[in-house]
Amino acid sequence: MSHLHIPDGVIDPIWLILGYILTGLVIFICINKIRKRNEEGKMALLGVMGAVMLLAMSVPLGFIPFHINLTALSGIILGPNYGFLAAFIVNLILAFLGHGGITVVGLNTLIVGSEALFGWLFYNILKRFLTRRTSAGISALIAIIISGLLVICVISITNLEPEMVFHLHEGHSLSDNLHQHSNSIYAFALTVSPIILLGGAIEALITSLIVSYIRKVKPDILK
Repeated sequence: MSHLHIPDGVIDPIWLILGYILTGLVIFICINKIRKRNEEGKMALLGVMGAVMLLAMSVPLGFIPFHINLTALSGIILGPNYGFLAAFIVNLILAFLGHGGITVVGLNTLIVGSEALFGWLFYNILKRFLTRRTSAGISALIAIIISGLLVICVISITNLEPEMVFHLHEGHSLSDNLHQHSNSIYAFALTVSPIILLGGAIEALITSLIVSYIRKVKPDILK
């Protein structure tokens, strides 16, 4: 549950509009920074990482309502600016494919895009003290936890029914405890925390392995 899997017409329009405004503002800032730093050369890599993220986000883990998205990895490889752009593009494509509503793309981009930002930030901090592989894994886990907290915050301020964010179409259902306390964000947070931690740990492991492999075969990508 790395982002909101809900159809159009559920969230109050004011929040949807705000989500798009904030997303547009961040995209504007990212593009300006890319131009000022002459980073247009990463455009091809943006396409590659976007395709990888799109594939990962389209495949659920199956045993828990969570799927890998590799957005933190995207931030580590592309940097925060291209990483956020990749998050927007992927969320937009998934929305057109029916994987969440079109109107929710703004909010979803802010949530998923935060993983690129924090993944990049913590990776660059931790790599000074730890190996690249360990730094990538820890930063991915932290980024996923933060994005999970953002999901909980969005659900709280928009008064969403918690069940709306779960992959019910994939056969998952909420616990009886949450059904009985659907109006309690605290109960929801307690229910989804283990899911976020388990899913985050799996993605952290995958991220660390990919970074380790890239460092061996194409280390210049991580510069």
